[in-house]
Amino acid sequence: MLKKILNFIYPDTCIFCRKIIGVSAYEKQDFTCNNCKKKLEYIRGQNDLKKSYNTYFDYLLYAFKYEGFVRTLLLDFKFYNKTYLHEFFASEILKIIQKFSQAKYDYVLYVPISINRYFARGFNQSYMIAKYISNHINIPILKYGLVKIKNNKIQSTLKIAQRKQNVSGVYKVLFRKSLAGKKVLLVDDIFTTGSTVNECSRILKDAGVLEITVATIARA
Repeated sequence: MLKKILNFIYPDTCIFCRKIIGVSAYEKQDFTCNNCKKKLEYIRGQNDLKKSYNTYFDYLLYAFKYEGFVRTLLLDFKFYNKTYLHEFFASEILKIIQKFSQAKYDYVLYVPISINRYFARGFNQSYMIAKYISNHINIPILKYGLVKIKNNKIQSTLKIAQRKQNVSGVYKVLFRKSLAGKKVLLVDDIFTTGSTVNECSRILKDAGVLEITVATIARA
């Protein structure tokens, strides 16, 4: 009853323009008004789940192109502590998974961050999204399946040619026996050059993972 009263007094608003979109709209996974929904169509990712032959991961899914107000919202999510946005981003990735992927995943994994970065930021955005997806598709998340064992430079500060070397040897796979022969969904926030998810995929394949689908919010 209290929740209903609060929803009536403080109805949910569009995450982009802040227009009221109704009572308990978020419970129905409706985060945007109709006008902003139309704008989103122009920056949605072009997903056809084609096999990627030059990478260690097998497939790539992404909800949006990294531009417009999606880019702004992503930066707000990562650097300005707007953690509530993870529900919107995760729900959009879920739509892409349900539309394009026929795979039966055994585990959901996520790209880890360093301990220093975690304490500075207070959360791992990829874990938050992966946890939401795990709960909604009823596939277990393997927490700490991947861990970061070295601090490295921030990828966005480096040139493309430097990024692959910057992530080499940075990650480690735990629970190797559990992952051997399995199909996994690997979640990250932004796909730029793909160096980070490709390095994670390399060591996962080395651990015996059968198939890897990378799912991200946006592709730059």
